[in-house]
Amino acid sequence: MPDLIPVSATGGDSALPLYDQLKTIAPTLVINYDDKSWQTLLTQLGQITGHEQQASARIADFNKQLVSLKEKMKLPPQPVTALVYTAAAHSANIWTPESAQGQMLEQLGFSGDAAGRPARQP
Repeated sequence: MPDLIPVSATGGDSALPLYDQLKTIAPTLVINYDDKSWQTLLTQLGQITGHEQQASARIADFNKQLVSLKEKMKLPPQPVTALVYTAAAHSANIWTPESAQGQMLEQLGFSGDAAGRPARQP
């Protein structure tokens, strides 16, 4: 039996329709992370579960890898528009700087959004 069931509030991985059923199994936490970086989400989950140090360590490991990766990457001309098509759902999403995915792309050095506006400044 799980100690906690985290579920997404939105998106393709949302289990919100199952909330009433899940909460009978274990405490169920609904998280809306569509505008949060994975680092913010991991920090939040670390605080909730008492694993703050492990969360911080994973973020630090990622930051080291990010520096190494950015040194090796050759980016296309900027700005860019990141579009993801999901064939099974017959849908497409454009990742903006406000989205979690767009924030990840910015960390990698990409800039721009769907409207051609400059990316957010850190």
